[in-house]
Amino acid sequence: MLIIAFSILSLNLFANEKGCQADFDTNMLDGFAVEFINMSDVQNSEIFWDFGDGNFSYEQNPIHVYADSGAYFVCLQILNDTCSDMICKLVDLREASGSDDCDALYDFGTTEIEYEIQFNNLSIGNLDSLRWEFGDGSTSELLSPNHIFPSEGDYLSCLTIFSGNCTDIYCRQINVESMSCEAQFSYSSNEDRPSEIQFIDESDGNITKWEWDFGDVEQGGSFSDEQNPTHDFPANGSYEVNLSILTDNCAHDITKTIEIDVPLDIDFTFYLDSNNVVPNTFVFDAEINGYYDMLSWNFNNQTITDKEDTTHVYPEQDTDYQVCLTAIYTFNDTSEIKEVLCKGLTTSQYYNIGGQVFFGDSLMNNPYDTGDSAVAYLYRIDGPRMTLIDSNYFAYLGYYWFAQKLKAYYIIKTALFENATHFDDYAPTYVGNTTTWEEAEIINLAQNKYREDIHLVEKYTTKEGLSNLQGSIYDLMVSYKPSQQAVVCLYDMESNLVAYQYVDQYGDYYFESLNPGHYMLQADVTGIDARPKLIYLDTKEHQEYKSVKFQEQSELFPNPARHYSILNFDNVQNESALYISVYAVDGQLLGEENSPLSEGMNYLKINLDNYPNGVLILQISDGKQVISKKLFHQKL
Repeated sequence: MLIIAFSILSLNLFANEKGCQADFDTNMLDGFAVEFINMSDVQNSEIFWDFGDGNFSYEQNPIHVYADSGAYFVCLQILNDTCSDMICKLVDLREASGSDDCDALYDFGTTEIEYEIQFNNLSIGNLDSLRWEFGDGSTSELLSPNHIFPSEGDYLSCLTIFSGNCTDIYCRQINVESMSCEAQFSYSSNEDRPSEIQFIDESDGNITKWEWDFGDVEQGGSFSDEQNPTHDFPANGSYEVNLSILTDNCAHDITKTIEIDVPLDIDFTFYLDSNNVVPNTFVFDAEINGYYDMLSWNFNNQTITDKEDTTHVYPEQDTDYQVCLTAIYTFNDTSEIKEVLCKGLTTSQYYNIGGQVFFGDSLMNNPYDTGDSAVAYLYRIDGPRMTLIDSNYFAYLGYYWFAQKLKAYYIIKTALFENATHFDDYAPTYVGNTTTWEEAEIINLAQNKYREDIHLVEKYTTKEGLSNLQGSIYDLMVSYKPSQQAVVCLYDMESNLVAYQYVDQYGDYYFESLNPGHYMLQADVTGIDARPKLIYLDTKEHQEYKSVKFQEQSELFPNPARHYSILNFDNVQNESALYISVYAVDGQLLGEENSPLSEGMNYLKINLDNYPNGVLILQISDGKQVISKKLFHQKL
């Protein structure tokens, strides 16, 4: 006896909005031959048959001959550009040839009750009894029971049948899924592009389809069937975003309001780079609050893009110009935010300045070569500061030259090189014919100036004496850094330059072959206040100027020191206090101490734990005189 049974399983993989449905019918032919008839509702689709015995076909209505009796799950899949669907049916070709033969088989389907499965017994044979084991610990002896599983999951459900001397068992893996569903999603904006939103599906259920509506209907509407889409909204505003989900047994949707607010506010500052050697070089700094895709500067004759900070050189002096900054943020190629800001500026004036260098009444290298070369320094007066703007080496005809300098106030210094013929005879000199910057002539550069001449200060010729003088620049300057070029000049009481010298790397100077008498020590570092000192040289062959009498009253021990040093000070003048300032060798003030004094010898402890390793300069003052001492600090 031939028994044919059908069980339909349908799986919709994906579909368009109209949907599609795979279906087929069968005709039984001779033997184990079966004709399969495609009943699907979609034309011109690709077709794939799986006959359940390892054989396949791509024909529209194939005929397949099975090798033996049995139950076969036959599946038809259809596919075109917009739709795919698959349906499976059970073709039962089993044959019961005797009363003792039996063959267990069942099919199953869902009901409208959560987690309930309807089992359909398809076994053949004269059944005496049967037993269902559902895989969750429950059993049944009904012919075709309904069973409610405790939860979602995979369960191995077995049917055992008993027919006379025949016993057979059939087991299948049952996937139990929830019939309920709930739509839910979260979202976040792109850190670099806030109109672009990443949506994350957080829905519950065995979802087979997602439909997103992003709510931008005024721009034509945007949709997606991805599970976790990204969408770039077309403009600032509020959007009602809807997510609809679909399972085999459930549909649900949720709507949330998404606020798109891309900020864009611009401003910019600018200033003249007065230290740049190229005239009218302006520096522009954009101040952007928000987001942009394109940024551009318009300088009338030039456009610069994608730079928040830039420079521009204007060709004309004392001229009004307009500069514009434009920032654009583009929404999904449909609209944009555009901010434009323009400001006006006036370029500055620049002039040339130069002059000749004289040795007394004679020109350097003019009309004949004197064998001299020199350097000229141009300092701009910037409020309380002197800023070195440029330096220029020169020799030809003794003429120095600075081209195209900003309209401002300046001082100029020239100095001979050490290999110059007259290096030992003439000191570094400023315009105004002085060796100190405080007394230099201030040049108002409001027009071209070509005769800012300098008569170098000449060393006065005297008979050689027997006295030598040694000292430190730290006694003569308010502050000093070793990187600064310092000159010490020695004048007699008639303001004649007796000698000059550049200090060494330690800030020390040394004069020799001097005659006894009174002298004025004058140090010069452009822009740094100096302390001129009146000194007296006796007939000693060597003297060290550090306020000599004051120096003899004080001594440091130990030196070098680790944690502390003791300053021994003999208070012969009965002063009330001693003031100690501690400097690094670069002139940085590290600390200050005030110590009361008693009559006679005082021993003042200087704690070094808070000071760095290396050479420290101690300036010691009793309120009338100042000396400097070097202390070598050597930490463990």
